[in-house]
Amino acid sequence: MFFLMLTAALVGSAAAQERFAPQAPPGSAVSASDTKPDPDTARPAAARDGPGPEEIEQGKVLYAHHCSHCHGFNMVNPGTISYDLRQFPHDDKARFLNSVSNGKNGRMPPWGAVLSTDEMNQIWAYILTGGKT
Repeated sequence: MFFLMLTAALVGSAAAQERFAPQAPPGSAVSASDTKPDPDTARPAAARDGPGPEEIEQGKVLYAHHCSHCHGFNMVNPGTISYDLRQFPHDDKARFLNSVSNGKNGRMPPWGAVLSTDEMNQIWAYILTGGKT
């Protein structure tokens, strides 16, 4: 039960921040400098080809449910028992997918029968953030 409440808190935090963000009073003019830039267009073109915010958020939820027990919440762990995913090479998605699908060194169980390819890709999108979402 605690895990479900913690997952709900993690997922709800982004929505709560947006919901309770300061708003301009009704009828007031809002200048361009008062609005937040669209995160998708604020990123360089090369970065826009990467995962979007929805994919990252879904990956965070999946990570919390399936991975955090060993790899730590928001990927924070000492890296002595399980791999510190904040250090995972961002250019080696194939290695990540192989490790998740087939397990690793007899210590990490295979998740290929549990997670779909889309779900593994969503977790990969979250891994790329280094847990800083």
